[in-house]
Amino acid sequence: MQVVALILVAFLAPQARTGATSTVRGVVLKSGTSTPVDKAVVELRTGKATEPLAVTTSSNGRFEFLNVPPGSYQLTASRSGYLNTSFGQRGPYGNGRDLMVESGTTTDNLQLLMTATGAISGRVFDDTGEPLANVTIKALKYSYVDGERSLSEVGSDTTNDLGEFRLFWLPPGQYHISAMPEGGGNNKTFTVMKMGKGTLDAAEIRLGSNGFLIGSDHVSPSTSTQRALVPVYFPGTSDPQFATAIEVRPGADARGIDFRLSRVTTRKVRGTAIDGATGQPAGTGSVTLMSGDQFDDPYNLGISPSGIFEFTGVRPGAYLLAVSAEIGQEGEAPRVMGGSTRVEVGESDLNNVVVTLHRAVSIEGSITLTGEATLPQDIHPNVTLSNPQRNSPFDAVTAEYQDNINTQFRFPNVFEGEYRIRWDSSEDLPPGLYLKSASFGPIDALNGSIQIDQRTRDRLQIVLGANAGGVMGTVVDRERKSDPGVKVVLVPDAAHRQRHDLYQTAVSDDSGRFRFERIPPGDYSLFAWEDIEDGIWWDAEFLRRYAGSGRPLHIVEGGRETVEIVAIPPLAQ
Repeated sequence: MQVVALILVAFLAPQARTGATSTVRGVVLKSGTSTPVDKAVVELRTGKATEPLAVTTSSNGRFEFLNVPPGSYQLTASRSGYLNTSFGQRGPYGNGRDLMVESGTTTDNLQLLMTATGAISGRVFDDTGEPLANVTIKALKYSYVDGERSLSEVGSDTTNDLGEFRLFWLPPGQYHISAMPEGGGNNKTFTVMKMGKGTLDAAEIRLGSNGFLIGSDHVSPSTSTQRALVPVYFPGTSDPQFATAIEVRPGADARGIDFRLSRVTTRKVRGTAIDGATGQPAGTGSVTLMSGDQFDDPYNLGISPSGIFEFTGVRPGAYLLAVSAEIGQEGEAPRVMGGSTRVEVGESDLNNVVVTLHRAVSIEGSITLTGEATLPQDIHPNVTLSNPQRNSPFDAVTAEYQDNINTQFRFPNVFEGEYRIRWDSSEDLPPGLYLKSASFGPIDALNGSIQIDQRTRDRLQIVLGANAGGVMGTVVDRERKSDPGVKVVLVPDAAHRQRHDLYQTAVSDDSGRFRFERIPPGDYSLFAWEDIEDGIWWDAEFLRRYAGSGRPLHIVEGGRETVEIVAIPPLAQ
């Protein structure tokens, strides 16, 4: 019986260990220091739709999870005043990796490093030194979206009655700060009323949009006018290209970022929208007056029955004036028309502006495939005509497929102008297919822009290749050990870097492996960064800094490459 009992114990012991729970312990530290972070919320979650386990760090930054079932977990930490972080993350832009918890074990001495955020504070005054309330202050940071470098909003605040603002919880980096008067600076003017009969007694009373008195000055008698505060970027320019960047360091407060907003006399912009087909005024529609600043709200209004429009309270500067209208019918659909012109508002009102409207055109297109490949009927590639001009009043036009034929499409209601082709369908295509070419008449539509007007009769012809290349590989660190959680980026050669469809990104798995499929033939460079801001690889200057760290690749049709690449550590940036 003793022998049987021993056999049972030996048999059951592994079974018990298989279902045993585990312990996970660690500490949360301020990145770059040995300072513990208390009151951080640490979560341990699986990929399943279950509530995560959560604990709060003690005063020494430590945390502990008991009775953890074995499995793969994501371990994260969050706290106000810090950027969220994950297990295995290196740097503020790095990727975390999974934590494997084995049965009946204690996982100890884990470290989660948190990057402290910073702040920017200051005050806003008018040109007489009075503090300004209700001014919107924005922290803006340059980023790349589909290859376009533009400012994006990271945080905002509104000045109080003392003109004070404070932008907090900002990730470390360089920021441009804008000050936008109440109402976005547009259509929010104040009335100037003259009181008194003589020069010495005359006064200019300024009323805010809420009707409250915001200031007064002695002036010469004249007819009532309108004036407006001018939005600016720190330290006082209307052009973000000439703004001074503010450096935010981890845990630091950049103080004394003060603005002074000046007032300018606003002008009127009057004009008429004309139907280019009949020469008659366009009696319906909408008109937009917009500056080149993406954060400056446009002026919008409707057209009168006689085709006349009038903007008031317009600050001096360069604008794009655009009109869109639906005039008459074309079969069962309205006849869509549009037009635009550039105007310069100066020291006087702008009168007699004429905008000629032309009928929007439809652009036909087709998709053909090389070889014996076929495109499944349930797949309709996403093709878009987009206006490369920033702040265009006309929206991008997406291809519509007719009668469920997935190789024939059209772009309806395209206004005159310059356009680029945007292809967003590579991931939806069957394996092996890739975008080979796109032509618009004699023009290579993938590597340049196309011009569309009333005379346009060309079709967009897209050709898909049937035998794309592929790359698989492993990311290693400088000691040749596999490096998980690394951002791997495939970048086309310099001649094709304006084509966003040729870029591919992946994150190396727990074994450091990655894979790219559907790669068009051509020359590329392969990079691996342990910590990198998303999209920064679109910056030509940034790539030049790492020219020696990229691995060159030549992809042939149907070619398969297997590579090993050394990761670029965070300190290299």
